[in-house]
Amino acid sequence: MKKALSIISLALGMLGSQSATALPYTEVGDAGYSLATAQLLPGATTSISGTLDTVDIYRFSWAGGLFSASTSSNFDPMLYVFNLAGNTLAFNDDNYSLQSYVAVSLARGDYLLAIDHYSYNYGGNLGGFANAGSSLGGQSYTINLGQPTVSSTVPEPASLALAGLALAGLAVSRRKSR
Repeated sequence: MKKALSIISLALGMLGSQSATALPYTEVGDAGYSLATAQLLPGATTSISGTLDTVDIYRFSWAGGLFSASTSSNFDPMLYVFNLAGNTLAFNDDNYSLQSYVAVSLARGDYLLAIDHYSYNYGGNLGGFANAGSSLGGQSYTINLGQPTVSSTVPEPASLALAGLALAGLAVSRRKSR
């Protein structure tokens, strides 16, 4: 029994050490202006760096709870959070100085985060970005996320394997003790 407890303790310790590392994300090419062209953020993303011409849209997974994001740029940005149907869930322009901040309670699922600039007001929904015509000429920005994004809702294979190993060790230990 003592051996089984040490195996379980070791497996649980390894399981706890498998935490995701927080990651900054850098826009690849142009993040686009529609659901179809939105760049997918990897799990554990804590910040996004990019260059804005007109609109950049990112798709992310959220575990549920309060989502927040704030900008850092040398232009007047606007931030939006959309559901995948294109409905606006949060919007902000000029929260502090010219920078933007959004905070919204979201259920578990996938969402879109968009950034554009003040001189281009998209018209109220995601579809309005399709007519993006004004251009900033490549101004850089950073979007800081209040908490990291999440990966899929499926458990990591390594976590499942470690849990299975712990249970197998317990079963073997019990058989030997009989």
